[in-house]
Amino acid sequence: MRNIKRPKPKQSKITEKAIIAHNIDTGNNNPVFSFRHVCENHCLLSAWQAGELTELLGTFKLMESLTWNQLVTNRHKGLDFRKEDNYTKSLPPPVSPEVDVCRVKVCEKKRLWGYRAGQVFRILWFDRLHEVVPYHKQKRN
Repeated sequence: MRNIKRPKPKQSKITEKAIIAHNIDTGNNNPVFSFRHVCENHCLLSAWQAGELTELLGTFKLMESLTWNQLVTNRHKGLDFRKEDNYTKSLPPPVSPEVDVCRVKVCEKKRLWGYRAGQVFRILWFDRLHEVVPYHKQKRN
């Protein structure tokens, strides 16, 4: 019997082009959405009514029509995209406490919460009742 030599797998280096492509600024790209880290304990999408879901879908479509640069510089004031540090809910277990949690205004009361990872907006909470950051209306005299 002849011994057949198997070819050794080629040892290759990661090309510089691949490294540069991985670190590209995504500011001119449109957001895409991930539901991987949605919290399963509170602020659930299942609590939203049909009309509220329509508003939420409109928010997703509007966000998709903007670039990240337009979104974070609040070129569309209706979304009021901003970083928020005063949230009261616990982050889902796989999410690092180092992420910048951001909110997106769906309508006067409802908010979408998540964080940006490159081009992806990773959704954490569907907040229809201001549970993540309770809303306290100022009383006028």
